[in-house]
Amino acid sequence: MLFRSHTLIGKTVPRAPGLTSALKGQTTADVVGHGHKMIESFVPLRFSSIGLPDGAFEVFTGYAPVAAAIAHDTHRLYVALAVGLVLLYVLLFRIVAGASRQLRRQANENHDHARRDALTALPNRRAFFEHAGDALPGQPSGDPCAGMVIDLDRFKEVNDTLGHHSGDLLLQAVALRIRHAV
Repeated sequence: MLFRSHTLIGKTVPRAPGLTSALKGQTTADVVGHGHKMIESFVPLRFSSIGLPDGAFEVFTGYAPVAAAIAHDTHRLYVALAVGLVLLYVLLFRIVAGASRQLRRQANENHDHARRDALTALPNRRAFFEHAGDALPGQPSGDPCAGMVIDLDRFKEVNDTLGHHSGDLLLQAVALRIRHAV
């Protein structure tokens, strides 16, 4: 839109802040207008390479294409951010689920190891007391129960004369026979 008014020739108008900056050598741009927004730009004009600018050039550009580009880029940024957050959530979910699964498995293994002898894999004293407490008379089941204690006579002599490895082998063999008998 070209504005021509010969009545303004020779009249002084209030100086815009952007014009003052342009006359000091700085390029400025501001969004002006209320309903129909425009970008008002002031560019310093120099006719020689030294000193202050000799004048300033004022340009008005429509703001609508810039606003549309900003809105489009903002929308793309939000979409990229949302996709990134979803991917991060999926990745973290897989990591947490895997760690949780491994912790549950390890807890079950620790529970089992705490109730079994490492050498013979038979239930240990802790497991005996847990099962005995459940099987004692007066419990809701009321089923008869019995307990048995087995001792290997002169086992210390086997360890002392043949070594601990042989003692371990003897214990494993006895455990295997007990497991088959019970």
